[in-house]
Amino acid sequence: IDRLSWSTFHTMVIVGLGTAWILDGIEVQIVAANGFAKPLHMSTTEVTAAATFYLLGQVLGALFFGKLTDRIGRKKLFTLT
Repeated sequence: IDRLSWSTFHTMVIVGLGTAWILDGIEVQIVAANGFAKPLHMSTTEVTAAATFYLLGQVLGALFFGKLTDRIGRKKLFTLT
């Protein structure tokens, strides 16, 4: 892979992954803003639960989609999602 020349496909992958990374960061900021700014009048317990479910969703989603990727292929799953 290291010997392959850089192509438009590589650039598209980098842009796609960068966009996903930024959107993940925005999600974290939304959860944090809801906890600190209290626009939804959430209690400490509710903020903690929201953050916990958010993290569990990421972990379980990574495990599930990782196995699914092994079954149907990375390209097909990336295109599907």
